Amino acid sequence: MIIPTALFGDPGFDHQFKFIIAGMLILFYIGIKDDILTVSPQKKVMAELVAVLLIVVFGDIRITSFHGILGIEALPFLASIAFTVLMFLVVINGINLIDGIDGLASGVGILTSSSLGAWFMLAGSYSYAAFCFSTTGALVAFFYFNVFSKKRKIFLGDNGSLIIGLVLTVFTIQFLELNPPGNTGAGILSMATPAVAVGLLILPLVDTLRVFTLRLIQGKSPFHADLQHIHHCLIRRRFSHLQSSLILFTYNITMVLLALSLRQRGDVITLLIMVPAALLIASVPGIMNRYERWIRQKEHYLPAHTGWNLSTIFAATLRTRRKHMNGAASVSHSGSPYRHFSRRGLEPVLQKTEPSIVAESELLEENELVIDHTEIANTSKPTLSKVASITL
Repeated sequence: MIIPTALFGDPGFDHQFKFIIAGMLILFYIGIKDDILTVSPQKKVMAELVAVLLIVVFGDIRITSFHGILGIEALPFLASIAFTVLMFLVVINGINLIDGIDGLASGVGILTSSSLGAWFMLAGSYSYAAFCFSTTGALVAFFYFNVFSKKRKIFLGDNGSLIIGLVLTVFTIQFLELNPPGNTGAGILSMATPAVAVGLLILPLVDTLRVFTLRLIQGKSPFHADLQHIHHCLIRRRFSHLQSSLILFTYNITMVLLALSLRQRGDVITLLIMVPAALLIASVPGIMNRYERWIRQKEHYLPAHTGWNLSTIFAATLRTRRKHMNGAASVSHSGSPYRHFSRRGLEPVLQKTEPSIVAESELLEENELVIDHTEIANTSKPTLSKVASITL
């Protein structure tokens, strides 16, 4: 990635590129240490801050204008540095957060770098076009071994995801800066709007905003690791890693096309339409998981392999409502070794599914556990051998 860019870049690009390399090396070493040992979030953010300041202050890669959003055009120097540093940190950590399943972070990198590379080529910025396409080539090779290879599987790690976030932010800033404030032409430069830039990075931005908000609502630290990311919700819907990644790529592309189609209406209107729509769509898998979980508790029976079979879920809902309307007697909890406990209330709810299905289902439920409620001495029933002892 570095060598092709150095070979095909313009002479004036060398000054910026050397500071980009310096920032990449800092993130590479802190990422390697975090992959091998453990680095606290505070130390990682400090390392990111040093790398970003090198690029922003010394490399002079920064946002200089808001392009009229909120009535703001040119930014003062210090405000420009502060906003650009914040943008770097958000995108870098957003890419790091979505790197939870095979191919997702690298796929977003391929989509963004290839799109911006084509735009830089048409806009005449050949140095950044070479940088984007070399990044795309490196990520395509990685994507193959990460997703499809069986014997030679490789992973990004923190060092890879941090570097991808860094270079994507550099590309996005340059994408915006090549469009001068006040440009209203219909040429290729008119596509470089803040709304389109947000559309390109909508997945890491929305996922970061979503999980941070959920963690704060639940009284947790925003940096507390959990399984509430969008890709985790899709995995709970029984999609594979590749299927989940393809769904999220489609989501990302849809938001970019929406931003492009609405760009003539202005950035403020486009963002007011695009951001709520992106948040709503991103919330659908989580809502589905909560709904299915509620149905299981009410109906006491729902196959773990339901997936996106809405008819099964709605049929269970109707059966539950009929039971309550007809005044059906509640099922006794006694005599069954399988009970479902919630850590918050520890209130038992009868599970009438097969033991193997219960174990498989609860492996995907966060903050839940399944225990064998029968005494160990009473093991005459053959079904007890199928029950998982404790599944977190």
